[in-house]
Amino acid sequence: AAILTATISKAQVYNVTSNKNWSNNYPSSCNNCTFNISDGATLSIDRNISLQNPTFKGGNVVVNDNSITLSSGSGGQSKFNNTRFVLNNSSRITGAAPIVITNSTLTFKATSRFTPQQTLEMVSSRLNFYQDSYMQATGSSVNLKNNSLIVAGDGSLSSDAYLRFFGPQLSLYDNSAILIRNTNNHYSNLLSYYIGASIGKWNFTFFNQSNCGGVYP
Repeated sequence: AAILTATISKAQVYNVTSNKNWSNNYPSSCNNCTFNISDGATLSIDRNISLQNPTFKGGNVVVNDNSITLSSGSGGQSKFNNTRFVLNNSSRITGAAPIVITNSTLTFKATSRFTPQQTLEMVSSRLNFYQDSYMQATGSSVNLKNNSLIVAGDGSLSSDAYLRFFGPQLSLYDNSAILIRNTNNHYSNLLSYYIGASIGKWNFTFFNQSNCGGVYP
């Protein structure tokens, strides 16, 4: 009879105490890894990476022109805690896993994009979509809690940033909001609705005819 042994990899903890480039210091794929980033330190992601159940804590992360693919295993989550992300050029975060963002700010610039494909929960956090970046959500729910904010647009008329939902219910709690900065920026939810949870008010946008003319552009 054969005896089979399974190797269980231990969750890795990385302490980033000074400015680091990902490609010189960390693997392209990682399961259950935690990145503790010191205040004032910047972790520059300069390659495509695939992370299962990662946790980012503190500091700054800059994504130069690369992709972050998030996945889950054994019911895990991708977590962003007290951290600041900036995504430049055509960088992207693909969230094929539940995502929880707490006390954090993620700013998308140029043509970067965020595509959460499962649940997204924000607590005291902010997502900024500037220039021509966008968010396209296809999961089951997006929940904004405790003064969280998603912003489409950087205030300039040249910005075409937008928020597009295909299916998720958007729930706004505790003074949270969606902010559309200019006429070229927009929010749409084609398959579901959003709810002001604190007052129990349901809002449907897929039949919205306000200021659209006769063809509902």
